[in-house]
Amino acid sequence: WKIRPALLAASIHSILDQTYTNLEFLITYEKSLQDIDKEMEYVFENYSDDHRLKIIDSNKKGFTNALNLGLERSSGEIIARMDSDDISEKTRFEEQIQYLEDSKSDLNGTWAHSISESDTVLGRIEPPITHLEIRKKIMFHNPFLHPSIMFKKQILNKTGLYNSKFEGAEDYDFYFRIIHSGYQVSNT
Repeated sequence: WKIRPALLAASIHSILDQTYTNLEFLITYEKSLQDIDKEMEYVFENYSDDHRLKIIDSNKKGFTNALNLGLERSSGEIIARMDSDDISEKTRFEEQIQYLEDSKSDLNGTWAHSISESDTVLGRIEPPITHLEIRKKIMFHNPFLHPSIMFKKQILNKTGLYNSKFEGAEDYDFYFRIIHSGYQVSNT
């Protein structure tokens, strides 16, 4: 899997250009191949003047450990997930934060558009919306788009971090534990 610098830059820009600006943006990555690292560092340098952006070189192995490192280093009360090849709508954070407050949800995900490498919209991904629908469907498929979730950091006190034993399904396990712990979940 090779990171495309232009897509990484667009992904970063979509977060730093949010209408909700009071944010801390942590990027965790594991150094790998020199040419990829140079490309990534060049992209990061373009945003080095933005104090909200913090780059964390994850010397721990694996995706799940990188996620947990980001969670451990975060200082905010609300956590939003994002992947390096995804683009967030400009109002995503503002709308999700408002929804978390209004709905009394503890974790909220979103619907999304699937986009080709040439930026053509291929379709819309529509996970279940309500807590009840999610509880019914979680046994059959993952009811959240992991890069779209936003949750209250305090839930980690009860559920713990992502479990590295479930690498590749760490998000699915995480949602099960959140729901089992009695927290309210939703998608918008």
